[in-house]
Amino acid sequence: MSAAGYAAAVPLTAIDAGKIPGQYLFFQAGSKLIVELHNDCTLRYFPRRLPLEDFFARQVLVRLDGREAPALSVEDELVLICIHGAKHFWNVCCGLPMSRRSSRAKRISTGSSLRIQREQ
Repeated sequence: MSAAGYAAAVPLTAIDAGKIPGQYLFFQAGSKLIVELHNDCTLRYFPRRLPLEDFFARQVLVRLDGREAPALSVEDELVLICIHGAKHFWNVCCGLPMSRRSSRAKRISTGSSLRIQREQ
């Protein structure tokens, strides 16, 4: 990220020392672009193990810079956005309308398997 012109919000010395922040945040000076990286250790606000193997098994290919790149399914990505959104107090992500490619039933199924539900 540094080679691509991004600055680390967490000092690289802390990362090298194995300290685990809540997120690895990188930003580009003079721009509103940020890149936020997470792993299973940075998801401390979500106390359940994510079924990453299942997520990767359902991956799709997307065109990115003229190449095919693996990405999570729309439904699994939405679940991760909701989990991340909980940190930022979003409370309606699972109720958002999605593109025609997204299946509401699949979103609910993935969320249910993680014991996530929308409060009434």
